[in-house]
Amino acid sequence: MHLKSFWRLPQTVILACLTGMFLLLNGVAFIDYRHFEYITSHFRDVSPLCNVQTLYSSPLTFFIGYPFTHLLGTNLTYHLLGTGSLALFGLLLVTALRKNYPSGILIPALILASTPLFFILTHWMGKSDSFLLAGVLALIQLPRQRGLALTAVGTLVMLCHQDIGTILLVTMVILELLAWGPSLISILLGRGLIWMYHHLFLSHPPISRIDFALTFIPKLIDNVQHAPTAMIFWTLGYFWFWIFLLPYLRRREWLLGLFFLAVTLTTLDFTRVFTLMVFPLIWVWTQRLSPVLTQETQRTPAWLWTLALMALFPFQVQFGFMTGSTIGNEIVHLLQLIP
Repeated sequence: MHLKSFWRLPQTVILACLTGMFLLLNGVAFIDYRHFEYITSHFRDVSPLCNVQTLYSSPLTFFIGYPFTHLLGTNLTYHLLGTGSLALFGLLLVTALRKNYPSGILIPALILASTPLFFILTHWMGKSDSFLLAGVLALIQLPRQRGLALTAVGTLVMLCHQDIGTILLVTMVILELLAWGPSLISILLGRGLIWMYHHLFLSHPPISRIDFALTFIPKLIDNVQHAPTAMIFWTLGYFWFWIFLLPYLRRREWLLGLFFLAVTLTTLDFTRVFTLMVFPLIWVWTQRLSPVLTQETQRTPAWLWTLALMALFPFQVQFGFMTGSTIGNEIVHLLQLIP
């Protein structure tokens, strides 16, 4: 098949091929298995490790996993949750793209893929990140009049990550993707449920993420001083190039971007945290960029290969931030877990 004919295939086939190539080239990585094992086997006890205690503010994965660990075992449950949440995100993403881009989903999908988003979701598997962003996509698609459903999904977003969930829900309101009512109720419900979990269910309240971050202030300052420009560039990777093609940029949007960068400076995994927080903003920018890049690819088809290469070779990988294993190894590992 001639290279040019590849782009004449159905768009879903093209995206499926690129997704497979991405996984084969970059692999996947699971994280926090030991923490998942401890929390699901000591469901009411609080780990003495401070870095584990912060996970009690993101309890959804443990709530879902706890009953299944007794049926399927901890190892298999952990891997099924990681892959299942990623599949759920992918399904909702394709659904949202088809709804918002009836003329074609290829260009907006490739624009999203130029961010570190898919690298993050496939290399921090085991965390609640895929559930978190799947919830955001559900909120984007649900009609405004479905207040009860919006509140329920928003509460689940909060249970995925108390702090980032709050930022995401407020950001969606500012960007007019969500009404204030469901957002505020979801934040109050989510934080209330987590407070009850911490103070009424667990043996004692765990350390908060803010208190934990304060212990790393010298390291955080050193990270910023060491390579501030590189740190900023890694937050969005190739997507920084597309920002210059935006037809316009609202004041609220660049103020949100500055706020996200400020929050990111207080974290150790800054690329991951920034990418999760900025997702609603990336979604809005993609809607503006898609017509621009669609015209460019029609005039210069080589743009398609540029977008594809950006998707297949994340910027972080080029600088040695690649961790994990090949997808083949993971499939073999999963097969070994089946009783």
